Amino acid sequence: MMKKIIAYSDNAKIIKPEVLIKFLQELKEAVLEIHPGFQEEPKIFPKEIDFTVHPKYRPTSRISKEEFSVQMELLVCSLETLNQKKPILETQLDEIVVSIMKVIAKLATAHMGCDYKEFSENNILPVHFIWLEDGLFIKHAEAEHKDLIGRQVISINRVVVTDVYEKLKELISYETENGAIHKSEALLRQVRLLKALKIADSKEQLRLEFSDGSHFDVKTVFRSALDKGGINLNSYSILGSGSILRIDINNFPYDRIKEFNEFYDEVIDFARNPNIQKIIIDLRDNEGGNPDLFKYFLEKLKAIKEGRKVGPLRVSCLIGRKTFSSAVVAANQLKKQVGALIIGAETGGFITGYGGFKEVSAKSPLRLGVCLTTCLFIFDNSEPKPVLPDIAVEQSSEDYFLNIDIVLKRAIEI
Repeated sequence: MMKKIIAYSDNAKIIKPEVLIKFLQELKEAVLEIHPGFQEEPKIFPKEIDFTVHPKYRPTSRISKEEFSVQMELLVCSLETLNQKKPILETQLDEIVVSIMKVIAKLATAHMGCDYKEFSENNILPVHFIWLEDGLFIKHAEAEHKDLIGRQVISINRVVVTDVYEKLKELISYETENGAIHKSEALLRQVRLLKALKIADSKEQLRLEFSDGSHFDVKTVFRSALDKGGINLNSYSILGSGSILRIDINNFPYDRIKEFNEFYDEVIDFARNPNIQKIIIDLRDNEGGNPDLFKYFLEKLKAIKEGRKVGPLRVSCLIGRKTFSSAVVAANQLKKQVGALIIGAETGGFITGYGGFKEVSAKSPLRLGVCLTTCLFIFDNSEPKPVLPDIAVEQSSEDYFLNIDIVLKRAIEI
């Protein structure tokens, strides 16, 4: 399970040190009590696995239990030196939150992390970034900034983007490098956070410097029209003159199981067609969800493949840095149980790792959410490691902005 300690307020500027001290003490106690990486015998899923027989399954944190306690106490001590009667200044508060994020990130659990609403909702850039094979680019923008789409960003306020990434990575709780890269794309838009990291000079705008030598000062907004997208639904299509079935599985929802299984049934009917020679299952946009939801489809697919009488049925699975949580497990099961050829890039998380989902709220004027994992999920007798591609394919900016899906193209050609 994942516990989330949340603290909200209508006005973060009135936070006094004593309130933040109390929150930090609550957070410290919760992590020490709940985090499975600090437990001698953590909660295990599935329950029938005996952890004492499998110590190799525990993911490695970048901080010990003792070090975590010391760093949290240091944060408390720094607050105790402030004037307890005066509110914490906004700049000080942002820097304290960054310090908290750094400590939490060292737990190295990709399901864990901090969400400070003053960073993630206020002073946001009205553009979306994407890391591609050849660098950092702007992939989406609000209408007034459409001319920025496709441009390569080489530095932000005179700080080269690779250095910006390294600073952001210190705040990210991740398991794989690709997972950190994916999470950094959202943080790059949070200008108040960049200011707390001494990258931005102002929270009101940010200078982006491009590969052609030009620059542009982008003003920040409160949230963004770009963030109002709907659910990315699952779909399928027939390619290759009717011989290839492509299946996009973009989520594993907890609340639409019946609908999901109906989608699977419809897809399986197509898969039974003797004209289908290859099935391509695309998990590149799937960030996980219900770990049991893929079993139904997998069992049906195995039965079709094993019972086929009109020639072999080849299966490929596309993965990438957004493939996370139960989607990583699904990719691994496709490889192990139906011999799927894995194409794309390293997944954004491990097969076995800490996870789950539960929210717990704590009163505080600080608009900060901290997710805590509470259980060790062990899948497919796997150690904590990502799924790696059998055939590695990276998307270049030229292909991406010409809408050429080079990963899918390679899967069709093989």
